[in-house]
Formats: sequence, structure tokens, C-alpha cells
Amino acid sequence: MHKNEFIRQIAKESGLPQTIVAQVLGGAVRVVARSLIAGQKVVWTGFGTFEMRTRSKRQGINPQTRQRIVIGATQTPGFTASSTFKERVLEQQQGDNGVAAPARPARPTGTARASALDPALLASATDDSANPINEGQV
Repeated sequence: MHKNEFIRQIAKESGLPQTIVAQVLGGAVRVVARSLIAGQKVVWTGFGTFEMRTRSKRQGINPQTRQRIVIGATQTPGFTASSTFKERVLEQQQGDNGVAAPARPARPTGTARASALDPALLASATDDSANPINEGQV
């Protein structure tokens, strides 16, 4: 799913105009980016955690010259889905396919691509009653 389709789906689900949804999502991405730049984690309970990850220095090969090179350490933003979110996705997947999903380890590893998920799952990933936005606390 691409950004425009994602926005359309959220607008349909929420009843908000697409322009408002696009502005809110753009703002959310900017807040996450600023937080990561400042060295902070962004934890969205029931959805996942955004954080900077460090890749160690490593050996590589220049494809043009075939010479060994050293690739310096880098930092990159990363996302790890929460266990709650993973469980909801797996439950939905089981219901849609009628087939049980493969067994998962007790503490799953890896990342999930939020852009590939059904927006309805994203909307239901958190309990709205615990959301300070719904309570006017923001």
C-alpha cells in the first residue's frame, strides 16, 4: 500500500477529510523524525517503537575495482512492532485465511513494515480510551 492509498483508507475509516489525514500523518512523521534526531526513542504503546540503530563498521568490496574497502559505522532509523500489534496482525491473518499462522517464538524478533498493514489494524492497535487525544489532554 502506498501513502495515498493509506491516507484514503484512514480518511474512510475515521470519517475525516483526506487533507486533514495527510496533514496529521505528515506531522506525526515530522515529530518522530525530530525525536530520533534528538536521540530519543518514540514508543507508541500497542503499535511499536521507533529508534535509531547503529550498524557497526564492516568490510566491503568496491564493485568497480574489486578492492576491499572499510564501510564506516552508520546510524539508521528503525521500527520494531510491539508484541500486542504482532498478535493482532496474526489473529487477523488467521481469521482472513482460515488457516492458522505459523507458530511464533515467545519473544518474536525482527521488524514489521507498517506501510504494508491494513489501516484498520493500525487504528485498532491502541485502546482509544487510553489515548490522551481523545480525552482532550493534549
